Order: sequence, then structure tokens, then C-alpha cells
Amino acid sequence: MSSESGSLDQAGVTGETLLEAQFDRSIASYLRWYVSGILLITVAGIPLIPFWLLWSLWYGPEYVRRLSARLTTQALEIRKGVFFRSESTIPLNRITDLRIHDGPLMRHHTLRGLKVETAGQSGATGSEGDMVGVIDAIEFRDAVLRQRQKVLDAEQAAESAATGGAADVLTEIRDILARIEAAESAAAGEAADVLTEVRDILARIEAAESAAAGGAADILTEVRDILARIEAKG
Repeated sequence: MSSESGSLDQAGVTGETLLEAQFDRSIASYLRWYVSGILLITVAGIPLIPFWLLWSLWYGPEYVRRLSARLTTQALEIRKGVFFRSESTIPLNRITDLRIHDGPLMRHHTLRGLKVETAGQSGATGSEGDMVGVIDAIEFRDAVLRQRQKVLDAEQAAESAATGGAADVLTEIRDILARIEAAESAAAGEAADVLTEVRDILARIEAAESAAAGGAADILTEVRDILARIEAKG
């Protein structure tokens, strides 16, 4: 029950599931010989190889059973591990590439690996996930990259819309300034003070290149109030 509710909560955060990766069962055999090779190289681990080969008959299939990768509308989720489990949720807008790799032992088992390359806050790239044994790895990689591009395009469109809204606000403010300057009925000294105040407001908007359209609209309301006071004196 708790696992189901956790999955629903996670889906609400990362979006709808688009694709779930399938993993080759030969991962179990690959792990058996991969760890055996490490024990052999260390020399001191050679006596442990028979015990590992027996234990891996249970561990390998269990590792494969617990392995999962899920592509959602907003992220790539990776779960793996038997005793020490790990869950990674990688936002798609941070993924820079999915690199396919293999080695002699992986090729012997007809396996491929997918390494997720991401961009950090400092701009440096790193690896946050490595999935070995994904069936149809190229197709899964392409699906992730396509969805990542959709996310990036949506973010860019939203940013452009906000920038366009702020530009419209600035245009209206400039029109207001022109009307103020044309208001001959306003007292010269007061008009000059008000114009200075409005120009300061305009300069603040133009200096804030990343200001949201909502913030610019608030300043526009302030300018309208100033204009109303001047026109009321006319």
C-alpha cells in the first residue's frame, strides 16, 4: 500500500509515465562474471570466488528484478540495488546526453549500457546514472532525448512569452511618458518632478532584464496612478 501511494506521489511530481525500460535477464550472468573478475584481479579475493558464484545464483536475478528505469514527462527515474537501494530522479532539463557504452564482457552478453550525463548548477557536466542491460537501448535513449527537447522548448516558449509581456508593458509606459510630457495643463515644476519619478521607474524596469511580466505590470499600475494625479490637475 505504501509503495503504491509513493508511486502516485512521485508521479505527481515528475509527471505522467511515458515509457518504462525493459532489462535483459543476462545482466545476472554479466554480474556473476564481472564480480568474479574483480575478485580474481585482487588475488586476495580468489578464495571467495566459489562462494560468490553460488550466492550470485540468487543475487543476480534479484538485482534484475529490482532494476527499473522510467521516463516521465519531466524526469528520468532510475531504481536499482538489492541490499543498498538507490533511487535517482533526474530532471530532463538537466540531461545533456545519454551515452551508450559497452565492453568486452558486456558485448559477450549482448548488453549495452546507458550513462546519463547531466549539467550541474555551476555548468560542469557529470554522470548521475548508469543503466546496464536496457533492451533496445538506442530507442530508449532517443525517447529520452526527444522528451528532453520538448521540455526545453516549452521552457523557452514560456520565457519568450514572459519577455514579450514585459516588452508590451514597457511600450505602454513610454506612451504614458509621452502623454505626460504633452500635458501642458500640468504645473511646470510638478510635472518635472513627476517625469523624473516616472523615468526612474522606467529605468528600474529596463535594468531588470529578468523581471517577470507580473512585476512589470505592478510598476505600470504605479505609473498609471501618477498619470491620473497629473490629469486630475488639468
